[in-house]
Amino acid sequence: MLCGIATSVSGCSGDCASPFGCLTDSGFDSGRIDTSSVAVLSYQADAQTTQINGVTVFDAGHFGYLATSVDGSRRLCEVLYRFVEDNRSPAEGCPDCEWTFQLVMQDGAATGDGCSHMANMDSSSLEGASFSWGFASSYTYSYAGVDEAWNTVLFYSNPGYGWYPMFYNRGYGQGYNVGTAEDAGFFRTAGYVYYYP
Repeated sequence: MLCGIATSVSGCSGDCASPFGCLTDSGFDSGRIDTSSVAVLSYQADAQTTQINGVTVFDAGHFGYLATSVDGSRRLCEVLYRFVEDNRSPAEGCPDCEWTFQLVMQDGAATGDGCSHMANMDSSSLEGASFSWGFASSYTYSYAGVDEAWNTVLFYSNPGYGWYPMFYNRGYGQGYNVGTAEDAGFFRTAGYVYYYP
């Protein structure tokens, strides 16, 4: 089983437990290709906030990567950073965002026997990186004259490039992300990386 779709933010255990929620089978069919040297790479994040006198305060959060075997039977490598609030103000203009924070990635840790067999799967690659992050419960994505309703969206902003929706549910049952502005977990399959055990 490929652990890949968050079904709840907390309160789970077992093979598909993660800091980002309970993950379930993604349904990926691995029978069509030789997967012995391929891993599935996913992004993960979570964020917790509190409302104090009408102001949203950042409490805690994480960002990281997860690499699994294509059939989902093995967690090959997980790289996890802790979000720490930066002293700088976040970028302006996050579309429909309920909160925005400038967050630094710190205390990175890489776990798993496969980490040394994949490029850039170590805890130093994003250590100290600072980005603006923002959350929107709902967002209308427009492309080529068509509007699409997204929900549970986590945006990030890289200086000079504007806001980018990194995690989102597209509104028709693709429920990878769960939770609210106060407590949310995010998961996104990014693609495949070579893995040489």
